[in-house]
Order: sequence, then structure tokens, then C-alpha cells
Amino acid sequence: MNWTTAALCASLSVGLIACGGGEKKAETQSSTAAKKEAAPSVDVAAAKKLMQDKLCLTCHSLDGSTEINGAPALGPTLKGIYGTQTTVVVNGAEVTHKVDDNYLRKSINEPMAEIKKGYNPVMAPLPMTPAEVDLVIAYIKTL
Repeated sequence: MNWTTAALCASLSVGLIACGGGEKKAETQSSTAAKKEAAPSVDVAAAKKLMQDKLCLTCHSLDGSTEINGAPALGPTLKGIYGTQTTVVVNGAEVTHKVDDNYLRKSINEPMAEIKKGYNPVMAPLPMTPAEVDLVIAYIKTL
């Protein structure tokens, strides 16, 4: 490495540290970027319409809010949940899961099997085809 390259690397390193570009921020940015890259292209309009038709948006918000039409949401927000850890209650015991495709698929297809901690068991099973479930999951990944 020549002197110019070394000086440039040192300057960039100092700039990153001074701007708060520490490891934690870089990890958060890379995990967010990875999540966005992992999400396939989604027909957002079709996904939202499907979720409205199946009444998902009656209880779940897409924007992180905890209220729907001025009342407390009956289900958790869907914004930012993909890839996070969540605690559910199964037969009275708390279990932690990573929110991934499998978790979401089970939650949609068997909503009473595991209840998200802090919520009541009120979600009814909704008739959805595998393709519809895949569309909803793909959309949730983008939120």
C-alpha cells in the first residue's frame, strides 16, 4: 500500500468514527440493507388489497402505530417485524421466535397456535391460498 492510499484509508476511517459510523450503526445499516435485498419485488397494491379484503388491516397496522381508527389495535403492527425476535405464549409458556417466513406462515395459517405476548387470542383463521400467504409475507418483508 503506498502513502496516498494509506492516507486516504486513514481519512475515511477518521471520518466514519467522527460521524458516528461505529460498528453498531454499521451492523444496523447492513442488516436493514440485507432485509431489503432479501425481500422480493412485491405488488404492493395487490398485497394491500388482499390484506384489506381478508380483514388483516382491521387489527394490524402497517405503519408502526398501535391504534387503528382511534382504538387500540387488536394485533401487533406489521411494520419492521420481519427478522426481529418476538415472544409468544404457547400452552401457557413463553417462547421466543425469530419472525421469518415460517413464523409468519404459521401465524397466518394457525393463528391460535401461538399468541403474541401482550395480545388476546382473537385472530380467526382466514382462508388464504399458499400464493396469497406468500404475497402477504413478501409485503411484510418490505415494511
